[in-house]
Amino acid sequence: MQVNNLKPNELFKLQSETYLDEYCFDESGILRRNKNNHLEMASAEILGRLMRGVVIEKVKPKGRYIPKKGELYYFVGNYGEIIESRHNTEQDEFLFKHNLLFITEEEAEDYRWFLEQVDKYKKEFVKDKDNYCLYFDVDYKRLEIDYNHRFKYDLSYFGDGENIKEFISVVGEERIKKYMFNVWE
Repeated sequence: MQVNNLKPNELFKLQSETYLDEYCFDESGILRRNKNNHLEMASAEILGRLMRGVVIEKVKPKGRYIPKKGELYYFVGNYGEIIESRHNTEQDEFLFKHNLLFITEEEAEDYRWFLEQVDKYKKEFVKDKDNYCLYFDVDYKRLEIDYNHRFKYDLSYFGDGENIKEFISVVGEERIKKYMFNVWE
């Protein structure tokens, strides 16, 4: 069944306060309900609602995207170009471990833009000066700003406090959490 350009196993929700579960169509076109990451047959009532044109919204997967065998994906190459590829070989596994991959070209474009902003705002670490950086507080689930003038860690430094605040306002906290700290909310 072709509904709103859904791909097989692509999760969606009904825009309804009654039906909060996630659904998908499997490779055979059978409607399934996602129950605790286990797909089971969905009720005929849900299929009837879809046939009558109930509005749906696609569910974005949380966490890093890792394509399945044969699936198309996009990533940002070494020179900033967007590369389209298909998961075909075991060699792809190296790429999956060391790069962020995306379902759509638009998502890869967003990541490329983010990397351009990091390059624009980041500064070299300067000993005996305040070197501002970001970290993610896992207990409070929030971004924090810190500075150091003596110890250099494997971080991106942004010079002074005003520069780092401007960087945050330009790119947004959500992107920083995803792309710098692998926190997908």
